[in-house]
Amino acid sequence: EQAPHKICQFVYELCDAYNKFYHENKILANEDVQERQSWIVLSRLVGSVLEQAIDLLGLEAPDRMEYFREKGIGNTTFWRRE
Repeated sequence: EQAPHKICQFVYELCDAYNKFYHENKILANEDVQERQSWIVLSRLVGSVLEQAIDLLGLEAPDRMEYFREKGIGNTTFWRRE
C-alpha cells in the first residue's frame, strides 16, 4: 500500500515533538556535558530522519539554516554536518 500521507503525518508529529523539546531545553547552554552531547546527537538524528522522509516524498527542503547563517541570524553551528 502506498500511503504518502502517513509519511507526512510522521514528519509533522516528529517536527512537533522536536519543537517542544527544543523550546523546553537549552541545548547548547546545558552544563551537563554528556546530556548536552546526547541532545546534539539527537538533534542531528532528527534532522537526518526528516531529510530522509522528505526525500521519500520526492520533495526538496530548502536549507533554512543556511539562510539564517548567511543573514547572521542566531547561532546555527550545531546544525552543521561534518
